[in-house]
Amino acid sequence: MQSTTHRISQIIKTIALRPHRYAVAFILFCGFSTIVTADDIPVAPIETISFGGHDDYLLKNKKMSVLIDPIFGGLVKMTYRESENLLSTNNPAQLPGEGVLIETDAPQSDKSWKGRAWKSTDGSQHALLTRHLGPPLDLKCTRHYRLDAERAILSIEDKMERTGYSQSPVAIVSYLNLAGSYPGYHPETNTNQTNGVGMVQIAEEEAYRHEQNRPWLAAQQKDFFILQEFHAGALTANPSQPGHSSLEHDKSQRMHLHQQSPSAALQPGDRIEQTTVLYLTRIATNLAPREIKAEIDKLLSSKP
Repeated sequence: MQSTTHRISQIIKTIALRPHRYAVAFILFCGFSTIVTADDIPVAPIETISFGGHDDYLLKNKKMSVLIDPIFGGLVKMTYRESENLLSTNNPAQLPGEGVLIETDAPQSDKSWKGRAWKSTDGSQHALLTRHLGPPLDLKCTRHYRLDAERAILSIEDKMERTGYSQSPVAIVSYLNLAGSYPGYHPETNTNQTNGVGMVQIAEEEAYRHEQNRPWLAAQQKDFFILQEFHAGALTANPSQPGHSSLEHDKSQRMHLHQQSPSAALQPGDRIEQTTVLYLTRIATNLAPREIKAEIDKLLSSKP
């Protein structure tokens, strides 16, 4: 039986002989820590397209398409079956419609992200964004987008890893800014107030904030339904503050869905991870709360 070292040397020799065919796979093999299954092997790069003056990555299947801005590190467009853009990108902070923020008291640089995108053998499409922030934060940030081959499901894995000595606590803030002011939903622990459905609805110019992370947040735009599911990943340091969730309408007719991870003072090599899964579908308007909850349960049962 060949040793692991011999097999690795043979792979490197093969890549050297066919660099164009194996370039993407070699990059992931050397620098991407996620376990790659037999059906999730990169087979072709995804080229950028021009949008809003930037070169963005387009991930698209028959039900869902997203445009990822590798400079700002977030989605600038999200559609369901050729719908209008469901995201709001017209905001004072000039943030993309979806993205990640660093919650910290330390000054932050505006260093842009770098990215690459590819298609896999299982039909899924990916984009990986990275950026390195120097002192006083000393962080390596990564965002891995994965669009399902057929379903309207987009998963986003965020990771921040400390690369040097810093006293600045940090937290991951995943946000989604939606165009329009429509009903928003979140789980409600007091189910007696919602006839056992386990969710409540907020109205225009209202805000909801829960001092603990919630498993999901949702919003409805006409007959489009957007569900965000959250999964806490590794936290290799003791948290200094808990995470929280928020859902609000603003005066400019936009809906904001935010999820903040616990905050921690990371040591070199420590990391914080958080995964967000976006589900899109179409449902009838004016559904009863129990029917909305049934739609949410159906979406959550279709894991990526």
